[in-house]
Amino acid sequence: MCRYSNMYKTSYVCLPCRHVAQYQPDVSPRCPHCSAAMRDVGHDFQAPKKQDDSGWRAVQATLDAGLDYHSCGCEGPGPRPREHGEANRWFRPRRKKFADNA
Repeated sequence: MCRYSNMYKTSYVCLPCRHVAQYQPDVSPRCPHCSAAMRDVGHDFQAPKKQDDSGWRAVQATLDAGLDYHSCGCEGPGPRPREHGEANRWFRPRRKKFADNA
């Protein structure tokens, strides 16, 4: 049985503001800074520090590739890239796989 259930909160992020908050799943929160809709990124999201530009570019690349952080450790693609350079290396061999699944 998966360790997550509906009672656990999930992380939501506003990428332009680099604001992260946790809410119950299936909520549509808005960023308290810019009022934009926040994106549901999953239970396992660990935000980089606000000043970590490379880390936030890696998060953006991961989300733009159609991945999120909804793995519970039981399944999924495993750890996500933590730096932008790592994201480029991580996605290069997977690009064809992502294109085939689209």
